[in-house]
Amino acid sequence: MALKISLLEAMVRAHLVGDHNHFLTLGYQAAAEYAGKAPVAANEIKKQLDASPRVLTNLKNFAVPGQPSVIQQVESEVRLEDVQLRAEAKEKLNLVLKEQAARDRLREVKLAPINKILLVGPSGCGKTMTASALASEMGLPLFSLTLAEVIGKYLGDTSQELAKVFNYVRMCRAVYLFDEIDSLGSMRRGDSAADNEMSRVVCSTLQMLDNPPANDSLIVAATNRLEALDPALVRRFDIVLHYPEPDGATVCRAIEAKVKKHLGEVWSLSTWFGEKVKGISLARIINLVERELKACVMNFESVGFDEERFWKTIEDEHGRL
Repeated sequence: MALKISLLEAMVRAHLVGDHNHFLTLGYQAAAEYAGKAPVAANEIKKQLDASPRVLTNLKNFAVPGQPSVIQQVESEVRLEDVQLRAEAKEKLNLVLKEQAARDRLREVKLAPINKILLVGPSGCGKTMTASALASEMGLPLFSLTLAEVIGKYLGDTSQELAKVFNYVRMCRAVYLFDEIDSLGSMRRGDSAADNEMSRVVCSTLQMLDNPPANDSLIVAATNRLEALDPALVRRFDIVLHYPEPDGATVCRAIEAKVKKHLGEVWSLSTWFGEKVKGISLARIINLVERELKACVMNFESVGFDEERFWKTIEDEHGRL
């Protein structure tokens, strides 16, 4: 059974440019091609691919020249499995990864993979972590810009600065996190000069989103104020994911996963603990867990991480629980 020429060419290109993660993804596609008529060969290919580690995106020198000053490259060291997600959200994010992995095949028939997603939820619920995980899974660098800062710094020239950003998106394939997108996508209302300026920014942003990058960069926008976004802007995104406040069970799973990842301990929290920290952002809780883990390591404690002591840490930190 011959491998499709297009898939073979894509694998060679990925190898020549050093895109290890994309090469692995294409390898899995090759295994799938063989599965029906040559299952032994397919299993051997998959076995070899499974044994090859994916490269996390610590790509400090990846960016092409001309990076706008308003965007910053962020190190990405988390995986999608590290993010606490509902089944529906995980399914949709896996679809994003699947389409991005098949982008060469989709482009052959003039289709584009998902390249614009909007994450909605309260601060600290995992939106930024999701963008970081997507970058890691795709083997791409992560760039971030906070739109409130762009507007504040370049009031009157916001559209021009955003045009520079989108030009860079088209030059450098990466994952781009547009944080606080509600800052520029607010409802077009009023007749003041500021309102007119924001209306122009929204219109130019809509035009730029209507012309997705041919290099299949992934734009991830985040907001905790969906009601402030212009509906026309929301419609431009391929997927809109809602991140609710995590419940007690989700908090417990996140802490348990963090402990297992760093200490290798299989650790089970009581459900009451997860319920008592409700109202504190998940990101803040994970930060406190990490601080406690560091203390365990520095004090040479084999386990040393218990609910009561961590609860005291949270009480000391917030002074209100």
